[in-house]
Amino acid sequence: MRIAEYGPVAVVFYGINWWNKEWWHFIAGVELVEEKVDEARYLIGDNGRTVFAITVHPAAQVKGVGNEYFT
Repeated sequence: MRIAEYGPVAVVFYGINWWNKEWWHFIAGVELVEEKVDEARYLIGDNGRTVFAITVHPAAQVKGVGNEYFT
């Protein structure tokens, strides 16, 4: 897998619904812990080399998610 080969500092997955979440978890291969920013949630984990973050898609219409969430 390219992530293991290149070892990026961070990988961001967009789409936090249950179906995407299962795939991102499989790809990352680490436990992903849920965090919240105001009303919006995200998941984050790391393998000691790469930080993995799952977030809502930037174009998603989600209550409580604004520019501050992505900053």
